[in-house]
Amino acid sequence: MTTLNFNLNNPTPFIKKYISKNNHIINKYTDLLFSDPNTTKSPQWNSLPKLTQKLAFELSLYKIENGRDYYL
Repeated sequence: MTTLNFNLNNPTPFIKKYISKNNHIINKYTDLLFSDPNTTKSPQWNSLPKLTQKLAFELSLYKIENGRDYYL
């Protein structure tokens, strides 16, 4: 079984490809996580693929630790 590396500094090739295809959605929902506390309760959030949700959370954590000016 392959382990997926969600570390945004060194993601696995699959995650890199996924981010390149979905970065606009991940960035949008990451910004919403900071601005709207009800984001995770919205039907739009719940309709996102779980991987997109995970990467939005990972990007949020990265921004908290490294500054909010970072985008994928």
